[in-house]
Amino acid sequence: MFSTARDSGLLSKNVHKWNNGSFLNLYKAAQDNQGNFTNVDKLSKKLNKKTHESSTAFTKDGNTMYFTRNNSDDGKFERDEDGVSRLKIYKATKENGEWNNIEELPFNGDSYSVAHPTLNNDESKLYFASDMPGTKGESDIYVVDINKDGTFSTPKNLGDRINTESRETFPFVTESDKLYFSSDGHPGLGGLDVFATDLKNERGEVFNIGRPLNGEEDDFSYIINEETKKGFFASNRKGGQGNDDIYSFIEMTPLDFTCHTAITGIVKDQKTNALLTDASVIVYDKDNKVVSSSQTDASGVFEMEGNCSEGAYKVVATKADYEDSTKTFNTEKSEDVTRIEVMLVQLDNGAPIGTDLAKYLNIEPIYFDFDKYFIREDAKISINKVLAYLNEYPNVNVQVRSHTDSRANDAYNMTLSANRAKATADYLIEAGIPSNRISYEGYGETELTNGCSNDVLCSKENHQFNRRSEFIVVE
Repeated sequence: MFSTARDSGLLSKNVHKWNNGSFLNLYKAAQDNQGNFTNVDKLSKKLNKKTHESSTAFTKDGNTMYFTRNNSDDGKFERDEDGVSRLKIYKATKENGEWNNIEELPFNGDSYSVAHPTLNNDESKLYFASDMPGTKGESDIYVVDINKDGTFSTPKNLGDRINTESRETFPFVTESDKLYFSSDGHPGLGGLDVFATDLKNERGEVFNIGRPLNGEEDDFSYIINEETKKGFFASNRKGGQGNDDIYSFIEMTPLDFTCHTAITGIVKDQKTNALLTDASVIVYDKDNKVVSSSQTDASGVFEMEGNCSEGAYKVVATKADYEDSTKTFNTEKSEDVTRIEVMLVQLDNGAPIGTDLAKYLNIEPIYFDFDKYFIREDAKISINKVLAYLNEYPNVNVQVRSHTDSRANDAYNMTLSANRAKATADYLIEAGIPSNRISYEGYGETELTNGCSNDVLCSKENHQFNRRSEFIVVE
């Protein structure tokens, strides 16, 4: 199915423009086993009037047809106040082998054009090009729902991802919901180029399908059969027989609509140049929407996937006790972005003097077994968090203060608590904290946390609460 001006003796110089001067009519041609087209026939006079007819779409049963025609009254041009005969989409149905019931669609208008219909796979949606009110550019791609009763929804503009300030036109939707269209607004090779995007991915990239199909001239009205990989398009490139010719092609390598743009980098301490682990990294697009997020690994490296759209982005890195830091970058042609380096400045907000780090860090209390002062395995988990804090704040000095419960005599408990304090301090020193930063003292049973004093009957659990160590910031 194709449109041509052959019977007028003229060739349409701008088939893709909506105000061309020659008359287009609809034709069909059959393809033989060798791929040659024969039996070129003009469609019925009910379809071809004294106006332009082009750009058809058919339901799978072949009984419903959508096509483009000038605004007309009984086949004669109707013009607006500017003297322009706008384009409209019409619908026809086949009865007993004849096309009848030709009617224009309800969202057409006399002051704007609606053209180039195409159906999605289940025939529930009709896509088209238009410059109706609300259009962002010279012409945009729109879609309407086809309701079960045959009515249509309000046209919906496909938005900024697809439509630009220039022309988007000649849409075609494949069985897998891939949209192909022509545009001179997206970055191209010249004139109208064919572009593609995955309608199922609202943030998917719009691809220029590239050479050899696109070139310096106009390339448009692309269609493809995804099963056979064969298709057609029109072009006014050099070497053709007319101004706009139809070309066939075979797709050798399918487009990969899945984007795999990588964003990688490192986060470092600005003062020490040390690589920072467990830093949170978030990438935002130009609209401040989150694109991806990650955390730095043991080597201070972050890796994530971008959304492949070209433009400006920013990386925001955050880590506890550090100021947030932002790094901006730009992407082009969906290329990977690597070697991003984000520097963080450590905050000088260490715990004030007198603070118990056990409470400040919200760690589990460090308990001891009855009459023992060795470091229990569960206690090491909490002590290691204090150790990490002391490594992060090398100017902080602490005193380890250990306590006992009220059982046994006071002198014995004082010695036991001193041993517990020394055992805890030794654990930190052996882990690498300089001994001049750690002091210790035993308090025996002088600072009980509850009422379990001498001669008071208490449970083992309540006595346990008093057998503890504290880490008090002293400098």
